[in-house]
Amino acid sequence: MEPIVVIDNELLEEYALLSTFFSPSNTTLGVLILGENYHEVSRNVILRVYRLNKETDGKFYSQAELQVFSFSSFNEAEQFLSYLPEMSALELILMMEKENLVV
Repeated sequence: MEPIVVIDNELLEEYALLSTFFSPSNTTLGVLILGENYHEVSRNVILRVYRLNKETDGKFYSQAELQVFSFSSFNEAEQFLSYLPEMSALELILMMEKENLVV
């Protein structure tokens, strides 16, 4: 059975629902990915990563925005999104640091 995810309407009005991932080692945690400017012709695609927590009713709720990633093209964002579930912790940390660099 697919997990039930409850997302605030305000988020869905502003961003596109792209994906959810759930932890294989902790059944109470997951990740929600929302997109901004997520279109094939976009030149500034933003992916927003939210933590999901399973509540006592058995449903997952978004708790906090964890990270925002910016990409210069739709294809870059698509590649990142498809690779994200397989990414090592080190790769993810390095990607997060890249987003926080001030040049």
